Parts: sequence; C-alpha cells; structure tokens
Amino acid sequence: MLYRLLLLVVAILLLAYCCRREGFVADLCAGLTDASPSSSISNACLQKMFVDAGCSPLGTAYPPSTGLTWWNNSPQGTTPVGCGPAGSATAWPNCGAGNVGNTKADMNAWATMMDDNHVKGCRGPQCRVAYTNYDLDGSGDSIYLDRQNIRCNADEFLAQFHLERGGPANSPSSAHKDASQYRYQYVCCKIPQGPKGDQGSKGDQGSKGDQGPQGPAGPQGVAGPQGLQGPAGADGKMGLQGPAGPAGSGGGGKVGPMGPRGPAGADGKAGPQGPAGVAGPEGKIGPAGPVGPVGPAGKDGAPGKDGAIGPQGPKGSPAPVQMNSRGDLLDSIQRIVRAEFQTGL
Repeated sequence: MLYRLLLLVVAILLLAYCCRREGFVADLCAGLTDASPSSSISNACLQKMFVDAGCSPLGTAYPPSTGLTWWNNSPQGTTPVGCGPAGSATAWPNCGAGNVGNTKADMNAWATMMDDNHVKGCRGPQCRVAYTNYDLDGSGDSIYLDRQNIRCNADEFLAQFHLERGGPANSPSSAHKDASQYRYQYVCCKIPQGPKGDQGSKGDQGSKGDQGPQGPAGPQGVAGPQGLQGPAGADGKMGLQGPAGPAGSGGGGKVGPMGPRGPAGADGKAGPQGPAGVAGPEGKIGPAGPVGPVGPAGKDGAPGKDGAIGPQGPKGSPAPVQMNSRGDLLDSIQRIVRAEFQTGL
C-alpha cells in the first residue's frame, strides 16, 4: 500500500514538472474562494471567469487587462455595492461586487440574460436578439409550437433561445398582455470564419472559346501635323485696262486728289519686223581640203584621119605629193598651178 502511494506521488510530481516544461498555464484563480474579496481577483483571473461563465472575449463587457472594474472592486469589504449616479455616495469607484461569489453570479447573469445589451456585452457585436410572433399556447399542447418560426440568416447560427409568455407579470416591457400566448426569444450569432485554406492545384486549361463579336469602332485619331507649304503658283495674266475716269469740271477750283490706279491693260500687238542687218565682214579663208584620189589613166585614142583634132582626153591626176613641211606644201602648189597653165596653153 505504501509502495502504491509513493508511486502516485512521484507520478503527480512528474506530471506537474512536464506541464510546466510544456508551457501549460497554471490556474489563474488559484487560492480564491467565493468568500474572497473581489479586490483580490487579478485581471487575468477576471478574464478567465468571464469566459468560464459562457461569454466570449469578443463581448463588449470583456474585462480589460489592467485597471479596476465593478467585478474586482470591494470598497466596503466583501459587501456588494451597486453603482449610483454620478455625484452620489455610491458613484464609481465607490461601488463593487465585494466578493468572488458575487462576481461569478453577475457574470453568469450576463451570460443568461437575453436583452440586446447583455447579449452583445457577453457574446459580442456579432450576435443579435430576435423574437418570434406571439401566438396561442394551446393550453399547454406542444403541437402549437409549430406556429413559432425561429430563423437565423444563412451566415448565422442559433446561440440561445427560451420561451417567453405574454402578460404583465412575465414581460413588463412588452405591450402584449395576453398570458395565453407565448413566443420565442432567441440569439443569432455570425458563424466565425475559419482560417484560410491552402491554395488548390491549378486546373486544366479550358478549351478555346468562340470568337466574340466585333467591338465598337475606336475614337477618331488625332489630326496629323500640318503639311509643308506648296510652291508658289505662276503669275496670273495682267488684267484689262480700266475705263478712263470722267473729265474734271472746269473752273479755278483746286485739282482733286488722284484716283486709284486702274488695273494694267492687255498686252499690245507685236510691231512690224525691223530692217535687215548690215552684212558682216568677209571671213578668213579656211584651210585647204584633202587631195582627192587619183583618177584612172586615159587610153590612147586610135590615130584618126587627118581632120580636125579630136577632143582632148581627160586630164590625169597629178602624182601624190608628200608634204613634209610648209615650204614643201607651197612648192607643190606652185608646180601644180604651172602645170595647169601650161596644159591649158
């Protein structure tokens, strides 16, 4: 027996050591009893008690991490003191729960009361209070409950409900005074959103869709820059001569101002052709042309009868002359001239 007790003590010590090593939080309200003064409740313990009562850290009445609240204040020892209006003897901070038991009881009231103030204070602004319509209770026949339609929105869940009977004693705030009718009072809260899941794998590529209709025409484009200036046009023809202005009136008056210049008249006809020009001086003799080819030698005529001398045969060409210099050229010309004159004689 002693051996088993020793093993149990060792197991408890090992469990306590492992819990401390693993980072488990010790009881935040350890050592407190319902009779303990409220001022001995730490803020961390106050927050734990609020959640243990069934409320949420999202509640608007969730205790702060530091500072005093009505739940951990005991100005008159363990006696509870309700808070009065400002300026009164029991105005804050001269009020408080007094002891731990009163703190727990008040937190349980916050968790069970179903008016909008306590619902949002306990559960948070994501919750709301709703009611069904009053209807007959059927003298206690449960089949009449099918007339009660409790409905939350698609993104909400039903968190709390209870049956509320009509009549001044049971619902002093209600205008419905018929105790033979009842309705449901219920609480709907938003469904908390879970953590974002992992991204799914990439799906297969879809088939190519049909070509869409042609889109509307786009807006008109901006005008391009101005082109270069073209070349000037040819001069226009001169206009006809305007008519002569009227003759001025006689008299010794002053000469009037000159009228505006009339347009230019048309071109006149061309005048007669002028006389022929005087002949110019005689030009210099040009250089001698090249010598022509030598003609064929004439045949001797048959001796004719005595009579008149026949016509002279064609003149033979002189032998070609090689001109080596200017003097040779002149000598050759002189010989040809003499030969011509002698032959003629």
